[in-house]
Amino acid sequence: MMDDFRSRIVGRIRKMIDSVQNGEIRSFVVGGGASEEVAQIRNIGTVRSESDRPALCGWLEDLSPAIRRNAAWALGRIGSKDDAAVLMGSAKHERCDMPRLMKCVAAVRCGAPVTDAWEIVEYGAKRSFEGFYGERKTADVTGWGVDDVAALWIRCLSSSDDNQNPASISPEPVDDIRAHLHRSIEDDPDNRNAVLNLGLLGHPEDFDLLYRMIPACGRRMHLTLCAAFGYHGDLRSVEWLLRVLTAVDENPGHGFASRAAAAAALGSLGDPGVADKLVRALADEQRDYEGRPGAGLGIQRSVRTSILGALGELQKHPHILEGYLADTDGSAAGGFYLVAMDGLWKIGDRQRLVELNSAPDEISINARAVLRELEGHSDVEVLPVP
Repeated sequence: MMDDFRSRIVGRIRKMIDSVQNGEIRSFVVGGGASEEVAQIRNIGTVRSESDRPALCGWLEDLSPAIRRNAAWALGRIGSKDDAAVLMGSAKHERCDMPRLMKCVAAVRCGAPVTDAWEIVEYGAKRSFEGFYGERKTADVTGWGVDDVAALWIRCLSSSDDNQNPASISPEPVDDIRAHLHRSIEDDPDNRNAVLNLGLLGHPEDFDLLYRMIPACGRRMHLTLCAAFGYHGDLRSVEWLLRVLTAVDENPGHGFASRAAAAAALGSLGDPGVADKLVRALADEQRDYEGRPGAGLGIQRSVRTSILGALGELQKHPHILEGYLADTDGSAAGGFYLVAMDGLWKIGDRQRLVELNSAPDEISINARAVLRELEGHSDVEVLPVP
């Protein structure tokens, strides 16, 4: 699989060889793994390498959500007006939430109108499906509803804590926001809002600062750090997040909340390489944790909902999601079938959905609802399953 991935990248780079002059890019594509590839892309954004913009624009359409979201981040750091239209066009057909958000934020930093970019984000956050149980919104169940993304949008573009209209926000220079957040954390190391916002800015040099907070953090900061690492985009946090995901906590409420936060963060990071571990955690959650004392607390913070949502955000394992299409259990926000439909839409494998036509009504009708949304956006390129 990785050889195929490298081959696709190398082929794309060869097509751009006249405009890509940096030999370092070509060498890491051939020799590195996913973490190294992401690290190199993030380094391009950190140093704001203008010559590497064509390669970054190509990576906006990569099969890996981690590559797509970090390519967008890097383009936003460089901030060339010539890339705003490319980012907006890519965001319009992006089905994964974190890459879409990063593409639109980057577009604004490249000069795109805030109103136009927010419209793309808002449209994605309002998605709904007319399934067996009627029309239902699904983004809210996975934590990417309109209110959720509006808060993230404002945090990405402003240092102000005041309530603002996301469609008319005045973007601040990213370096000014970052400097403000560093001062805030220095004044108050327990400032959870500042920590979360610093994660959203995604600067590689802030990873160590966030990681050093782990040993002494309290429970609330622990959850904040999970989210911050997911938003930050650095794949070095994967190992820690996987430990949180699989940890058995004596306090059931905190355990459910921590595992749900870690699963959501792994989805936001976008590395398809963790998908198999998420599937194992999904089975463990159902078998081992939900029958324990205090398991009812999992309804308020459903770990399985977060894991299923992460699989959709990673665009992996549609067969797992299909198994939940008729499952009305889940969380106070809705049944597992909602997050399964949402994930299958993100994956976009039309053939698998067609094959479910002969399944029982709940499954077939919900599958057709997803397929109908995919077909209804015929101008959208459906990525093959990674």
